[in-house]
Amino acid sequence: MTNRILQTVEYIFAFSALVLFLTLIGANEVRAQSVWDQCTDGRSISRCETYDCPRGDTDGNGTCDLNDTDARLTDVRNDSFCSNPLSGCGEVRYFASGDSNSCSVRVEENDNNCDLYNVASPTFTPAPTATPTPTPAATSSDALLCSNLIVSPSTGNTPLKVSLEVKATGATSDIKEYEFVLTAPDGTSDGTVVQNSAKLTQTFTEVGKHKVIARVVAKDGSKISSALCQKTVTVSASTTADKLPETGSGMYVGLFFVALGVLGVYRAQKSKVI
Repeated sequence: MTNRILQTVEYIFAFSALVLFLTLIGANEVRAQSVWDQCTDGRSISRCETYDCPRGDTDGNGTCDLNDTDARLTDVRNDSFCSNPLSGCGEVRYFASGDSNSCSVRVEENDNNCDLYNVASPTFTPAPTATPTPTPAATSSDALLCSNLIVSPSTGNTPLKVSLEVKATGATSDIKEYEFVLTAPDGTSDGTVVQNSAKLTQTFTEVGKHKVIARVVAKDGSKISSALCQKTVTVSASTTADKLPETGSGMYVGLFFVALGVLGVYRAQKSKVI
């Protein structure tokens, strides 16, 4: 009887230890998952963007952005669960509701010689003991987004005249201007055009693939882009078939002399007959 009681106590003790162990693991997982659920100032995160820089910080400004070589925006979400950079080199930016500037940045440098900067672990403001005023959930109209870049035509022979048009959604009343970043086929800068109009006509003369990145510039100076606002214009070499026949006064003078020659031959043949 005594042995049975001891076994029962041992079972209860082992079960309690197992429950305590699983509870601690669950708490650690929840704590790890919630690190990026709020900004460094305690505000809730409502949007995130993932920037992938496979070649690291090529422009030397200490961060991963669309000015870096082969950089691109790979994920945009209206929550805090953006995916990591595909190459393992880049950063994830987090935004509070209605804010165009990131409130937290998570840098990824997985043995890829990223040469980015190190972001210290964020420190969060403790939640007040009183019931806080809930932050309104972000809607599609809260955040200013670059939703599309229309390119027409996207392919053709040199010189290729292309019409570009930026489309934006969200708080479009906050738009200050539009920025078009052009990159030549060899990867060098082909210039940046900043203007008030969302439409731009550009002529491409160099054969190859030109990269065009469109950005919406907000009134506070922040520049907003997305994967949908990055397009490629492919320019091919012209062929002789593309050239139109010559026209103008030279052609008409030639036709005049041909007509005189035909008339002379006709009169000569007529004289022989007579």
